[in-house]
Amino acid sequence: MRDQARRGADGRAHGEGAGLSSARSGASRWQTRDYRERILLSGSAPFKCRAGSRDLYVDELGDTHWCSQTRGVFRKPLLEYTGDDLRDQFYTKKTCAPACTIGCVRTQSAYDEGRAQPDVFDGPKRLPLVS
Repeated sequence: MRDQARRGADGRAHGEGAGLSSARSGASRWQTRDYRERILLSGSAPFKCRAGSRDLYVDELGDTHWCSQTRGVFRKPLLEYTGDDLRDQFYTKKTCAPACTIGCVRTQSAYDEGRAQPDVFDGPKRLPLVS
């Protein structure tokens, strides 16, 4: 697509094609802006998290986790992580997803929002509180 919008003195796009660049990044924009508002207003912004598959966090000890915020909820050594693990994590509903604030995980997961996620993680819903 060619963006034929012209910018005015205020820096905003005007005319034919205005907003095309926003439309191109619609999923990303939705993930990075609207979910924050929904979490603030209702405490929840559910999505189908693909962490452990599209996004893989490896810590300094070589263990994989869903993401940096869930260290200890799910853990497996990287050298033991297989294609089956990637597939399993892709289809696993993460109990932490509704309150997730990690934009990169939400953005990477947005591409698969229409795909099923039938498996439910039966581990802890969140990290234990440290006293």
